[in-house]
Amino acid sequence: MAFPYVIAGLLLSTASLHAQTDFEQWKAQQQKEFREYSERQKGKATVADTVRKPQEKVPDVPKTPVLKEPKPVAPPVTEPKPVATPTVEPKPVVAPTTKPKRLPTGDAERMQYIAREYLRIKQAMPAEQFTQKSSPQHPYALGVVKNEVLQLALDNVNLARFIAELPNKVVLDESQTIYAQAAAVTMDALQGLTHSPERPANMSDDFYENACKGASTSNLSMGSTLPNSVWRYMDDSSDRNIDRVGHRRWILSPKMGKTVFGLSGRFSAMYTFDKSQTFAPERGYITWPNGVFPVNEMQDYMAWSISIDPKMDEMDDDSAISIELVRVSDGKTWTIKPDEDRSDGQYCTISHTSYGWYPAIIFRPSYMNETTMYSKNDTFRVTVKGLSKPIHYEVKFFDVNDVK
Repeated sequence: MAFPYVIAGLLLSTASLHAQTDFEQWKAQQQKEFREYSERQKGKATVADTVRKPQEKVPDVPKTPVLKEPKPVAPPVTEPKPVATPTVEPKPVVAPTTKPKRLPTGDAERMQYIAREYLRIKQAMPAEQFTQKSSPQHPYALGVVKNEVLQLALDNVNLARFIAELPNKVVLDESQTIYAQAAAVTMDALQGLTHSPERPANMSDDFYENACKGASTSNLSMGSTLPNSVWRYMDDSSDRNIDRVGHRRWILSPKMGKTVFGLSGRFSAMYTFDKSQTFAPERGYITWPNGVFPVNEMQDYMAWSISIDPKMDEMDDDSAISIELVRVSDGKTWTIKPDEDRSDGQYCTISHTSYGWYPAIIFRPSYMNETTMYSKNDTFRVTVKGLSKPIHYEVKFFDVNDVK
């Protein structure tokens, strides 16, 4: 008896594909046919058949809507709000307040500084002075001196200036290297010292021109390491140099701010004509030896010198000048005047030529009868008379090896 329902179900599923009006017509037709079929079956029904299930209501099936593919919706373009950069005011850049290194001032401090520098330079000297050796024969070659050797020589210059109480910040001037080096090579080729060299055989015009410029503007030395040549210049008391001690006075020029060195074989040159400093000694004179002084560099025969600013005294009367030198330990006194007897080594002259800085009084006490003229811990007092204003100063000798 379920057959009609099955058929009806199939038909119903088909009708669901039609419009709503078609469905209503089909439904009425199905009911009619069902009633007719029921009438034909009357009398045949069983008790069980008389209790029929109520007709199930077929639900209305709405037309399935055709879903259109939604248009893509672009996300709203929201203009991002600008994020304000925090306006942190930069802190002002403050220059470092590191104070320049204070140089020693008291005698004890100065002794320590001099001793430390003197020994450091001596001990730091390398066995080889060249990076590339020079050639004093054709074809001539300048060579290259080690930077550390040049620096040690410069350190000795600044140490000497410190002892004399002058600015000790002289630097190397590489622009003058070619001239100083050419001068040293030419001295090496000629095997002699001269500020006006002859032209060695087969030397090029440029090389010779540089050599002449270097030789005429430099201190020249022979027979020592480059750093030690500085102490030879400071001695400057040979018979050839004592009347002016020009090498010394060039190194102690208050105007010197730059220098450079040349080296070839046993010959060396030091550029000395720089005038880039504007310093002037407050006391109006420069002395050597001066203040606390290493006896290690004070030979019995070494001359003393005093370069004097003409603003202090023009020294126009040499005969009026005299020097009194007193050794404090035993009270021995030397009175020294220009152009007196020199048989015992005593010497005095006035050099009116300005080597580096102004004229100078140059003197040396008689020393030949002295067992030891200068000893560590000795103090000498110097008085110069015959000037518009007398000069007074002391020199205290010490041994660099004794300073702790």
